[in-house]
Amino acid sequence: MLLLNGCAADPVSDAPDSPENLAYRQSLDVIKSKYNVLNLPEAMLRARSLRAALDSTTHSVNPALRAELYQYLAMLHFDHASFSDSVAYYTEAAKNLPVDLQGPEFVARQLLCAAYTGFFNRAWIEIQMMAHLGRESLREENQIDETLYGRLLLIQAVAAKKYGDGSSSNELRDQYYAEAEQLLREAIDRLNRKENPLERRVWEELVILNTRFPSRGAHTVNLIDTVGQQCAPNGEVVGFTDWLLGYWHQRRGRADSSQVYFRRHLERGPQFCTGYADEARFLLQFAAVERQDYPEAKALNLASMGSYGCCPDQRAPHPSDLSTCLERPSCVFFLAAQAGIYLHRYRKQGDRADLDTAVNLSNLALQSYQSSFPSMMEEAVLNRINVIGNRLLDVALSAAVEHARVDQRIESYNAILRAMELGKTFLLLGEQIALQQAGEVGHQLAISEINSSIKLLKQAYADRSDRSESALAQYRQASSNLNDLERRANTKPFFLPEVHRTGDRLRIASVRETLAPNEAFVEFAETDGGIYGLFIDRDTVVVYDVAPAALEKIDPLIRQLMDHNQPPIAAFAQLSFGLFNDVFGPVKECLTKNSMLSIVPSTSLEGIPFPALLYERDTLAQSYAGLPYLVKRHEVRQLGSWRTDRELHKRRQPLGKTLRIGSWTHPELDGYLAEVSTFVLAHPLTTGDHHRGSDCNRNSFLAHKQEYDLIHLSVHARGNPARLHDNYLYLSTRDSINGLTVGQAPLRARLVVLAACSTASGFGSRGEGTFSLRRSFHLAGVPDVVSSVFDVPAAATATLLDRFYTHLLAGKPPAAALSLAQRASIDGQFGPRYSFPGYWAGLILG
Repeated sequence: MLLLNGCAADPVSDAPDSPENLAYRQSLDVIKSKYNVLNLPEAMLRARSLRAALDSTTHSVNPALRAELYQYLAMLHFDHASFSDSVAYYTEAAKNLPVDLQGPEFVARQLLCAAYTGFFNRAWIEIQMMAHLGRESLREENQIDETLYGRLLLIQAVAAKKYGDGSSSNELRDQYYAEAEQLLREAIDRLNRKENPLERRVWEELVILNTRFPSRGAHTVNLIDTVGQQCAPNGEVVGFTDWLLGYWHQRRGRADSSQVYFRRHLERGPQFCTGYADEARFLLQFAAVERQDYPEAKALNLASMGSYGCCPDQRAPHPSDLSTCLERPSCVFFLAAQAGIYLHRYRKQGDRADLDTAVNLSNLALQSYQSSFPSMMEEAVLNRINVIGNRLLDVALSAAVEHARVDQRIESYNAILRAMELGKTFLLLGEQIALQQAGEVGHQLAISEINSSIKLLKQAYADRSDRSESALAQYRQASSNLNDLERRANTKPFFLPEVHRTGDRLRIASVRETLAPNEAFVEFAETDGGIYGLFIDRDTVVVYDVAPAALEKIDPLIRQLMDHNQPPIAAFAQLSFGLFNDVFGPVKECLTKNSMLSIVPSTSLEGIPFPALLYERDTLAQSYAGLPYLVKRHEVRQLGSWRTDRELHKRRQPLGKTLRIGSWTHPELDGYLAEVSTFVLAHPLTTGDHHRGSDCNRNSFLAHKQEYDLIHLSVHARGNPARLHDNYLYLSTRDSINGLTVGQAPLRARLVVLAACSTASGFGSRGEGTFSLRRSFHLAGVPDVVSSVFDVPAAATATLLDRFYTHLLAGKPPAAALSLAQRASIDGQFGPRYSFPGYWAGLILG
């Protein structure tokens, strides 16, 4: 988050420094001059020497001088690119010093350091906002420090390019690329006027950006020539035309040419900016694996581990003993890469020793995976999972599955379970634990509220809907408030040890202990090579491949279910059974032994209406009522992960003899769904309130949501799969609540029923799950949530929920109550037309 304590007016003259402080200031001025002319090796050497002198002196050191030195050490370590934790350390150290009078330049430099910290966290939006704020701060100066301003423009442009790279929208990607180019052009113009050598670094980034555009081939080559003309051929910091040519050829698919240039770059020997060499080694390593040159691939990966200082005492890693080479958080990913090389060779050559090594290395990496996250900041975690974490989890899961096929001891299956679970709901689990411990940590609720505000401000900046000065000022103030709260509460993520302990409990035996005698548990996880399923019940464990064709059947099935003209029965039966067979075929017989089914889908499978799948092929049925639906045999629950369900289970208990219910009905749905609430609240075992008409609004929900055991919401909703946190409950035509607001405080409710469309939908992240309204209520500690995977007509929803509540108030658990209501609909108890699964299969319990 924003690493800044606050800011004040320009500094005024203090009392004269002591002779010692004056000498230290002169040394710092030399460091700054070396830094500004890009003599970074010399600047780093002098900065480290000055820091040692300040740490050992018996004299009082001016805090402002020490803070400024720490800022330069943070910036130098960012340019060095090897020790990301040092960037964060010095940024934090500068922030925590009692510098009372912070001028615009100090503030801007601290924002630059915070942006640099965000770079290693892959927090691209936060970086842009920090750099934007830093430039605004410098504009307060009559004379702008062009080097500092240029660096802020540069890091903002790089972050905009990176965010564009990850965008699923071509339009948004192009907008971010255009913004990045504009920022780089402004930086070049400003730095050129001052003949500032930083201009060369900006030209390099302009080359890298232009490689994104195939039509700019000749222009890109000209830009590379420009870089070469500006820079000394043996420069340690900028001007690596061979690297730029390698990168350009790699982007254009010319593997042989790119490898020639990357090798030429590595022949330069050690460089201050290690990032170029590390990326060259990574791409050469990938190429070596593809051509099955495994010794070179391993050597390149070990060289990168050495560059990052992964082993103790900066020693070179030895391939026979990597167990101690986890000195820095990112080192787990090099271990995973080494495991991937051995796994690839096993698949090509079949040597069991390679498979064993791959499993051992990936297990070692998994043990440190969760602790490798330098922060719990949502954007950072998601981007780190998507870019790096998935590589580790892919290798770990693939190696574990391969191992289970040749060694069916239980530990092989434990490894599969660990890899599957560690690849899901890391953020949700941590936030759940944090929020449920809020009573023990007084500031946590306030921290959660501020975090929600910051997420919404970042999202508005990301989609370019609000980049106003007032929005940036709100972000700056919220970030400052958050820092103050965290400092007073002394809260690092205090819940992380508990998250790690949940990982330690990931064993098949642990899952079995939580299963009912007639319950089966199936978890799915994705890799680049496909989707795996893991089936567990009291006496059986099976790992299997999900048929790739499953993904092609989900959307057609949903379209059929939403066609209320009701497609031909045979067509529906063929598609539904085909999807069941693709997803559950290898464990079909195992399923028949159980009447309860808990499913943890992978992100690609989350949209499946599992109750509507057919467990047998039946193309001769004369009605929808006669089809063999999964829900006829099983009570179905859909979970985010086993670990999050275990955390929620602590609050899962019988609803009690007297149930206090809070119900909200949107005015437009009053004629369809109000009777459901009237029916429930008229029951002798219930008390509560029905908020309808003008009382169905945001204020009444926020004021009363803590009062109820059960919350029923008959409202409109939106879950946008293309945009993070674009999830809203609409309580009236002009009144809405974002899912972040729902999840920012613990709820008393043990069951929430969302009688609204799209409440299980939202932005999906392969490593985290779907950010839906259902997830928001789980985050608030609600163990059971009824939500929808597709749109169900209001009249059908009302009929189904009437029966659901009848069973619930008769003492049935929520999963059983929903399954019984769905079976009643299938049997035609609400009329023949309601046998069609489009009227009952959209609601799920999770």
